[in-house]
Amino acid sequence: MSRRVVSGWFAVTAVVALAIASPIALASHSKTAAKTRVEHPGDAVNGKRVFVQFCGRCHIMQAAGTRGTIGPDLDKDKVTYARVVTSIEEGVGGIQAEYLLRAVTFSQVYDVSKFVVTARR
Repeated sequence: MSRRVVSGWFAVTAVVALAIASPIALASHSKTAAKTRVEHPGDAVNGKRVFVQFCGRCHIMQAAGTRGTIGPDLDKDKVTYARVVTSIEEGVGGIQAEYLLRAVTFSQVYDVSKFVVTARR
């Protein structure tokens, strides 16, 4: 076989291999990306109840039907899940963390956080 035929054969083989491998690699990447998405803990339904009871006095949030006037408007303030958890735990914005954390469990903090970030979507 001539060098030209071998080079041509190699090029065709490489193109075919790439055409087969690309969709497989993309499908694998999509599955991996889906697996790496973090599902935040918490129950949004319970989070709404806890939010109304403890957070709605200060915060506006249409999904909860609250019209608080002291804290940020959570319909406009697009906080992340982690930021909501941190704000509650650290007492950001005048919340007395010691008081609030005596009144709610960490599980309820996660519930509220899940509610806040999912109810606005």
